[in-house]
Amino acid sequence: MRHTKVKPLLDKAYEIINTLRPGKGSNLGTAVTYAKNQKEKLYLFIDDPKVEMSNNLAERTVKPYVINRKNFLFSDT
Repeated sequence: MRHTKVKPLLDKAYEIINTLRPGKGSNLGTAVTYAKNQKEKLYLFIDDPKVEMSNNLAERTVKPYVINRKNFLFSDT
């Protein structure tokens, strides 16, 4: 399913990214450079079924610590 549905979308997105010629130092230039640098890592989840499509599990794992840090920021004990 990843090869048939997701890979064509990523290929099309990178076709568009490769046609962009933003100015140096612009926010778009930074985004294009980041996307080009992360392409290999992004395509990793297409070939490896053990790699999750999202990082929701990691986000949910960290969330309680972030909430507690905020709640206890001004606690004296």
